[in-house]
Amino acid sequence: MIKNTMNLNKKSNGNKLSPSKIVEYYKCPRKYWYKYIKKIPEPKTEATIRGTIFHKVLEDFYDIIQPKKFKGLTFVQIKDFFQNALMDLLQIEWNKIGKDYENVFSSEESKDYLFEETKEFLDFYAVKEAYKVYQFLKNNKPEDKWFELNFNSRFKPKSREEYISTESVHGYIDKTINLFGKGIGIVDYKTSKTNLPYYLDKSHMIQLKVYAFLYYKEHNVLPTYGSIYYAREGETVYYEVKKEDIDEVERMIKEILNKEEKIENFPKKPSKLCDFCFYKEMCDAEKN
Repeated sequence: MIKNTMNLNKKSNGNKLSPSKIVEYYKCPRKYWYKYIKKIPEPKTEATIRGTIFHKVLEDFYDIIQPKKFKGLTFVQIKDFFQNALMDLLQIEWNKIGKDYENVFSSEESKDYLFEETKEFLDFYAVKEAYKVYQFLKNNKPEDKWFELNFNSRFKPKSREEYISTESVHGYIDKTINLFGKGIGIVDYKTSKTNLPYYLDKSHMIQLKVYAFLYYKEHNVLPTYGSIYYAREGETVYYEVKKEDIDEVERMIKEILNKEEKIENFPKKPSKLCDFCFYKEMCDAEKN
């Protein structure tokens, strides 16, 4: 059993942390200061809107998959079905831009480009998932007693967009999956670029550890692994979760929430990302 050793300063615990807030703090404490303590909002971007839509499409995708629909279908037929289903869902969500989603696209050309790129991400996802279903159907028949149960446990997530809130942290886990007697896996989707060869950078590693922390606190079960599916490359990168990760996240939370809210306690962390930061001008104007 992992002991809860947190003793947070209630004075600085007005707002709960989230995985993204914790990542932001360790990337640059000063940016965290502007965004979450001074509460100067960072405008949404094309990338964030597209990411939101991509997540919503994959969340809804598994609701329309009924296993007995695929009886007797070839791999190509299953793939086509998945691609059409994902395309329909993408179009529905894309049509909400300007209504449910902000319209932040710099031009119609940029908007069209990102739509086509997102479609490519989803087309490959359809191929990958269709092949898994096709292989399952080769060894399992729809008339089998446990066909539907086995299909759902192998193909459908255990949960999607699961919201978990603890005393100090809250957030959504994109997907959890059953590992057939070997525990639970956590999956996060990314539409951003990743490094080659594929590995988890520090910020993505922290994010997965916070998701594992949330899941553990909610279910008293330590996930077996955390993973990120990088849609741009069609690659999944895994991290084996350890008990020490829970204690590490607790230390992170304690460090952030116990800080006295003075700007000098949130130092600048210069990097090549500074030139792209929304807060660059106000940050440059600060002497310390």
